[in-house]
Amino acid sequence: MFLFSSLLSLFFPPCCLVCGRVLVESERWVCVTCHLGLPVVPSFYDLPDRIESFLQGVVPLISARAWLGYQKESRYRQLIFHLKYKGNQEVAESLGRWMAVAFQSENFFEGIDLLVPVPLHSRRYRQRGYNQSERIARGVSAVTGIPLMAGLVRRTRHTPTQTRLDADHRWENVKDGFELQEPQKAEGKHILLIDDMFTTGATVASCAMAFKGVKDVKVSVLTLTVAF
Repeated sequence: MFLFSSLLSLFFPPCCLVCGRVLVESERWVCVTCHLGLPVVPSFYDLPDRIESFLQGVVPLISARAWLGYQKESRYRQLIFHLKYKGNQEVAESLGRWMAVAFQSENFFEGIDLLVPVPLHSRRYRQRGYNQSERIARGVSAVTGIPLMAGLVRRTRHTPTQTRLDADHRWENVKDGFELQEPQKAEGKHILLIDDMFTTGATVASCAMAFKGVKDVKVSVLTLTVAF
């Protein structure tokens, strides 16, 4: 197996998912140059305002952040393409780790009790074979030590992809689309919802609404990317 792996690396060396350059032994998925150039989102970006426009006080929103900016014409879009459509679960976990390290320095995770990835509907899960948001959350959990509870929220409806919908239709598409499975496990907890991409905030807001009525619950949001 080791010999086969060595030969594979010799003829098909791992390359940077962003620029295509052959990676050196100490690099993984992304070369040092591209890693330093990751399009990090400013801390003052208006995610909380956009989420609150949906929640309207239904659930206390403590904080909301995204790590990277996403633009269709950017070469960094390849990272999302690989974790979401190419089945590369290891990329998702690595990005989750990198994101957690970046936010640890800001004490973002202080007071968080549970990590809850935004779930896929069972039909889409079977099609894809995994939930990319859960894989990202695993990376965050590995760095922070915060417990991950993937089954706490269930997606109740299979909805069309959000990709081609405008803001209003995105909200209608996911409204009332999530259900809390064991409310008692969320009581008095500060929940961090984790998703791969933030566009209008409709998906994470709808997921947050699943916690409506839970005693003393608080919600924060962390997404890998935000679409500009």
